[in-house]
Amino acid sequence: MFLGEENVRINFNSIAKVLVLSTAAVLILLAPSLGYSQEFVSIQSTNYPGKYIRHSNSLGILDTIKETDALAKKDSSFKMIPGLAGGDTVSFESVNFPGFYLRHSNSRLMISKKTNDRLFKEDASFREVPAINGKDGVSYNSVNYPAYYIRHRNNEIWCEESDGSALFKNDASWFRMEAWTTKK
Repeated sequence: MFLGEENVRINFNSIAKVLVLSTAAVLILLAPSLGYSQEFVSIQSTNYPGKYIRHSNSLGILDTIKETDALAKKDSSFKMIPGLAGGDTVSFESVNFPGFYLRHSNSRLMISKKTNDRLFKEDASFREVPAINGKDGVSYNSVNYPAYYIRHRNNEIWCEESDGSALFKNDASWFRMEAWTTKK
């Protein structure tokens, strides 16, 4: 049986539209691995609702953020980007101090100006994993110290090795929230 010309017509406009839409969809899905994904976040404690990771005098602290406190809102807002160390990691750039990232140094979390050395990139990169307290939320696991997590202790933010206790697991579990602000 022979197909007539009218049955095998190709609509090139339709094919072009499908290719463009397919390419756009693939780029959207690949954006995080290509380094194009970013999100503005504030990180709230799961066991102390209303308290957030904030930097103050360059050090990480756990603080209550008041609606009227513009500085606290800026200090507790971060641009979450693909991790500086690569792979499936994230890094947190300060909103009000662009070019400064949350990183651990001597186990204390702080913000520091980005450098291109390997140690800085690893200290400022974390794996976002399901909350280690087994509830809703996330935990942040250190890239260069795999048994260490971002946690709060005495209203200070540390990167410490898990001791397996319920207290540690709760102190190292967070809710990733919409940032208080995205403006410097």
